[in-house]
Amino acid sequence: MSGRERDLIRRATRSLHRHVPELAEVAVHELGRGLDNSAFVADHLVLRVADGGSVTREARLLELVAQHVSIPVPAPRFADEDDGVLAYPLLPGQPLLGRGAPRASAHLARERSASAVAWVPPPCS
Repeated sequence: MSGRERDLIRRATRSLHRHVPELAEVAVHELGRGLDNSAFVADHLVLRVADGGSVTREARLLELVAQHVSIPVPAPRFADEDDGVLAYPLLPGQPLLGRGAPRASAHLARERSASAVAWVPPPCS
């Protein structure tokens, strides 16, 4: 395991212990990696560790999106800016990564058009 991988797991674990102490003894396992995040799971929580950017800002965006679509959207449990960790319950179902476009995509596009939201994210600090 590289030093970077150890650092990501350490950040995820430290944040979990700080915000959800009842899960302090639960093992943290890697789910996957993307360009900007590494994802881990502990019990029922996904712990996304960001390489940069504001996890608080992303949490607010997820809450806003959830109000305007009928598909499941992660509901943030906590956003830890110090360690760059965003946590939310694991969603049911199968990942879409590597699969074809979902059948619901046309329905979702209509929902987005019908509930167009004028929202400008706050400036990054």
